[in-house]
Amino acid sequence: MSATMVLAQAWVNDAILVISLLYLAIDIHYDWDFFVACHRPIHKWLVVSYALIVLARVTRVVGGLKSTAGSGEFLLNLRQRHVVSRILTIFTWLVLVP
Repeated sequence: MSATMVLAQAWVNDAILVISLLYLAIDIHYDWDFFVACHRPIHKWLVVSYALIVLARVTRVVGGLKSTAGSGEFLLNLRQRHVVSRILTIFTWLVLVP
């Protein structure tokens, strides 16, 4: 399989992920009034979780594109040479992962 086809398949997978999470968020928005009776704000937790999933994926894609060719896996190499990759690595490990 060529690199172009692999990249196209990755974008299709990302699009399916975003569309699915957007559908779930819209569904929660329509049922927002039904969640009022909940003792815990489960609906808010779900929407924040969906947003964090998309943010983690965007961070991974942008960081992978901005990392240098011989630096290895983006999130595992803590010594990134590119400033954007370094900032995204720190953001991922200190904000998104915990």
